[in-house]
Amino acid sequence: MPSPEELRLAFRWAVIPKNAEFDPPEELEDAYGWISKKSLLVSSLEDPKILRDVQYRISFKLNGTPAAGETSRRRRRALNTAVEYAIERKLLAENPLTAIKRMESGSSDRVDPRVLVNKTQAAQLLASVSYVGTWDRKKGRRLVGFYAVMYFAGAPAE
Repeated sequence: MPSPEELRLAFRWAVIPKNAEFDPPEELEDAYGWISKKSLLVSSLEDPKILRDVQYRISFKLNGTPAAGETSRRRRRALNTAVEYAIERKLLAENPLTAIKRMESGSSDRVDPRVLVNKTQAAQLLASVSYVGTWDRKKGRRLVGFYAVMYFAGAPAE
């Protein structure tokens, strides 16, 4: 098996449409040949097990740690674009991603009360920002107003 770097370079070369009619460069021939032999056909995405595996793998970085939520969403959009292109080229009959339920990261609309500013902390924040800048420029007084509006707009009614 070629090194991951060689595979990445060969894959990047191979996905450029204008390179389809050319043979790979000499330094990428082995990696390109290996990818050609080991790669699954696009039609294999119709198998839900394979498609779920692809979805799972795009949610991780190269070092194996989970990717950020926006990165995973961007990669899923890219996968969807590639699938739509395969449909256009008649390699797939329909978009198999529509049949697979999206795997979302565990998130709810509730806010954890442990991360909210309490009344004491808000009072200390307002007092401390009042000392910012000089008295003539009124920067601290403006910051007090700014943070007070943010705090009271987000505070639940008691």
